[in-house]
Amino acid sequence: MEEDAHEAAQCFYKAAQAGSVDGMYRLGRCYVYGHGVSRNDEEAFKCFTRAAEAGHDRAMCSLGLCYEGGQGTPVDLPKAAELYRQAAELGNPEAQCNLGVLYRYGRGVPEDKAKAAELFRQAAEQDFPRAQFSLGLHYEMGSGVEMDAARAVKLYAKAAEQDYPMGSAPWVCAMKTALGYRSA
Repeated sequence: MEEDAHEAAQCFYKAAQAGSVDGMYRLGRCYVYGHGVSRNDEEAFKCFTRAAEAGHDRAMCSLGLCYEGGQGTPVDLPKAAELYRQAAELGNPEAQCNLGVLYRYGRGVPEDKAKAAELFRQAAEQDFPRAQFSLGLHYEMGSGVEMDAARAVKLYAKAAEQDYPMGSAPWVCAMKTALGYRSA
């Protein structure tokens, strides 16, 4: 298995050297996880930067994660938010969700629960389970949206159907019972 990972990393390296933006992004992922190469946050950061500069939405999101978590670079939450925004505008559901989290807690951007809920909605409509769960929380609590327990339960169930850990079936069943929810 390690031999396959090494071979894949070599292929991504060659593709990146030949100008493949996706190859550069995938090489960065290899560095993040140590697949076929030694784990190296600084090299991952460089790969994501090059691919993001070329307009690769998943690289923009990964670079945002680097800035948010201080991986290969100092923490810079406003920069992370800007990268998530760019990728979110390209329709990337992970970036939409990540930016929603920043708005929910006012990290690198002004706190704005309604903006957070809207970003979660955009990602949830693309079946992104973390966003479905997060949007469910907003509906359950009435945070940035009108409180709607039935809608929250439906969103939790969608997340659970995709094996999202926080949206587990027993928890959803308990929520349905507690909220008196009945399916139509």
